[in-house]
Amino acid sequence: MLRYENFSNIGIETSLHNGYSIVGFALWDKALGQYTANFYIKDDQVNHLDLMEDHSSIIIKTDAQNIRNDLNKYINENFEAGKFNYYIKRIKYELNCFDYGDDLLGGIDE
Repeated sequence: MLRYENFSNIGIETSLHNGYSIVGFALWDKALGQYTANFYIKDDQVNHLDLMEDHSSIIIKTDAQNIRNDLNKYINENFEAGKFNYYIKRIKYELNCFDYGDDLLGGIDE
């Protein structure tokens, strides 16, 4: 039987209101006594999460009552500071490359 590993016990999705959303997952680390969070970007038209490497394994010092608000606060602060711009450009580029390659190769046969 295949084994699984928990990677999150808290998750939120925040729309950037520009066609993209940020998904944040946090996991309580018993050994450290704090939450560790990973953030992903997604195009709202495509059901695919893309890890933002500069926003992974982020320590969020909070409690269970406030973790969702603190994840959303992290997203808002970084979005307003322009720290997601690279990832928005990257996902646009990746999806354009996929569409170009798909057209070039004649599409995916089901």
